[in-house]
Amino acid sequence: PGENIEILRVFTSELKDKMRQLKYRQLNRTSSFYDSSPCTEFQGLYGLYNVYNGFHVPCKLLDSGVAVQIALKTKLICQTTVIDKLRELFRDYAYGYQEEAKYQLEGRVVRAVYGNNRYWRICGIDFSKNPLSS
Repeated sequence: PGENIEILRVFTSELKDKMRQLKYRQLNRTSSFYDSSPCTEFQGLYGLYNVYNGFHVPCKLLDSGVAVQIALKTKLICQTTVIDKLRELFRDYAYGYQEEAKYQLEGRVVRAVYGNNRYWRICGIDFSKNPLSS
């Protein structure tokens, strides 16, 4: 069993290196890798979306060795930022924009683009606070 764990570590490390060489990016800590070259764009309900194609490559340790599955995967990422959406809602729903923002944004998943490309789900919006609030 200890030997198989080491094989799994080596295989996973080699897979990540190969994907980096092919210019695929790993998003979060999943086994999913996406092509970092220019992607397809389309206009959707909430704004402009990017379509990234990639692979999901989970590796499991079995009694008989390492099992690898490879599946094609597509990720849609909206380019419209939350602040852009809030400005649009304020323009379109001046007096009821807070309720409309909660309706349209709560539950949505957004991407933090300041270096770590992590994804966050909007659980609630507190309009009494701002980025400088503690």
